Parts: sequence; C-alpha cells; structure tokens
Amino acid sequence: MKKHSCLKKLIQLTGIVIAIALSACTPDSTPMTDQPTAVELTTEAPAVTDTQEPTITVSVPTVLLLYTDEADLLTLSQTQSALTTLTEQSGLTLVTSDEFLPEMLTSNVRVVVGVGEGLNLSSLSSSAPDIRFVAVDDPNAVPTDNLFVIGDPLARQQRQAFMAGYLAAVISSDYKVSGLFSSDANTEVVNAFVIGAEYFCGICRPSYPPYNNFPSWDSISPGVSESGLQSVIDGLVNYGVEILYLQGELISPELLSNLANVGILVVSDSPPDMVRNNWVGTVQSDFGAALVDIWDAVLNGSNGMKVPASVTLADMEAEWVSEGRLRLFENMSADLDAGLVLTEYAP
Repeated sequence: MKKHSCLKKLIQLTGIVIAIALSACTPDSTPMTDQPTAVELTTEAPAVTDTQEPTITVSVPTVLLLYTDEADLLTLSQTQSALTTLTEQSGLTLVTSDEFLPEMLTSNVRVVVGVGEGLNLSSLSSSAPDIRFVAVDDPNAVPTDNLFVIGDPLARQQRQAFMAGYLAAVISSDYKVSGLFSSDANTEVVNAFVIGAEYFCGICRPSYPPYNNFPSWDSISPGVSESGLQSVIDGLVNYGVEILYLQGELISPELLSNLANVGILVVSDSPPDMVRNNWVGTVQSDFGAALVDIWDAVLNGSNGMKVPASVTLADMEAEWVSEGRLRLFENMSADLDAGLVLTEYAP
C-alpha cells in the first residue's frame, strides 16, 4: 500500500511538471505593455479625396461647395482654390460635394457655394435665410438678401470673346484678325468678338493687301475631319488672317500644329495642349478673384449682389504680349468690369 501511495504521488507530481512546461510554450494572448503590437489601430479618419458622401461635423463652422456635372472645370478649380484659402483664413472647414442632400444644411453651415446651373440655389436660399449662398456661373440665379451671384455662362463667353477680339487687334500689325467658332456658338458671343476688335481698330482697314474686311469670322463643327480642317486653314491663309481667335471647344493638337505651320497666331479661351511659339495667350474669367472680392460681404451679412468675373490673360510664354499691350488689355478688362464698356455695342 505504501508503494502504491508513493507511485500515485509521483504520477501527480509528474503531471504538474508537464502542465507547467506546456504552459510555458503557449503564446500569451495578452502582449506585454512594453512590447509593440503587430498592427496599430487608429480612430483618425483618412483624408477625404472622394466627395461623393461628404460628412459635415455639426460642431464645426462649415462652408459647403456644391457643383454639377455641367460645371466648367476651370471655374470649379478657381472657386475651390479660392475657397481653400478663404476658409483657412476665416477658421472655417470646407466640404465639397457633387450632389446636394437636404440633411447637409446643418446648423453650423455658414456658407453654401454652388458652381454651375441646376443647383437651384435661389430656392435653397429662401428656405434657409440664416445661411449665406453664392451662385457661381449659373444663368438662372438671381440675387436675394442672402444670395450672391458671380457671372453666368453666356456672359462669361461674351466677355472672353470680347477681350480676345480686343487683344487680337492690339497684337496685329495690320488688323487682319479673325474668329473661328463652333457651329453651335451663340450669336451674341460671335458679335462680342467682332465688337471687341473694333473697340481697338475701329473700321479695321488693312494697309497692305489682301484688302479684305476685318474682323472676320467663320464656324465649323467640332470633330471636323482632317481634310475639313485643312480647307478652313487654307481659307484663313488666302484671306490674309494674321491672328485667329479659336473657340476652346475646337482646339486639337492637329489644328494647332497646322496653324503654327502657316504662321497664324492664336488666342483662345482654353489653354493650349503644350507651349507653342504661335500662342498669344488664353483669355479666361477669374471666378476665384471675384469670390475673394465679395467674401467679407458674404460673411458679414451684406445683402446679396451680382458681380462679374474679371477676364485675365494667361499662357503668354511665347512673349507676343509686351508690357504695354498687357496694360492695354488689363485697362479694357477693368472698364468692362466697371460697366464703361459693353460687349453688345461697338464704340
């Protein structure tokens, strides 16, 4: 019996030793506090690059930027760039979205800026009188007590065409300027180009042959064939055109190269595909600058108003625009902003 008792105790002791050894080989499910974990978890949200589902934090004063598919990309870029700076300076948060949901208008939203038509900011502004609204490049927006309006698409095209015509006449040595428009271009836009040129050169009578009537203009369909483009270019050359205003939607690398090959200078409302030695400059409306100009009025509760977007000149790397010519351009643009010049009437 004594031997059995000792054997039983020995077996129990051996079992305890084995259990202790096995537990030492089993990984601890709880890491030591001074050891790094394999994966670090964070509650910080990633930077938002996709604005399809914007999140507005109710406690943070916010500016909401809305845009539509029809919004002009350059206008949207200018507006967003200006708002990024303005909101940082004003201690506000900027949220951008390509769709509007009623629940976005939380109590902390101070300003809503909309780019392009179709957002119906006029209706929104009347339903939310405590929020300030800015409609950018929307032909249907009308100023109210809390709605500011910057430009509209037709006025933008007219002003750009007018300043392009004026610049072409300033650059030309013999007033032989012409415009090439899309076949569906608005008549007011074509007229604005002609009137802009006449503001500088009057009857625009050439001193040297060919003695044709200038400013002239023509139209083609976007996506016209290569042979069709060549026919248009041959017509410009035969007519004696020195400088061409090319409506932006017609721009193609082939057309620009062919115009460079025949020595015709180009002004447009859209930038070139690359730096070209026959590119005079790009006339563009600066909506960002217009927004900066009215920002204090927007935040301080002034009544809504309608303001134009100034026309500026970019892409002058080929240096066709001297300092004096640029001054003439800027002075005329300022007169246009001040209402001293109209795009609908020749001087």
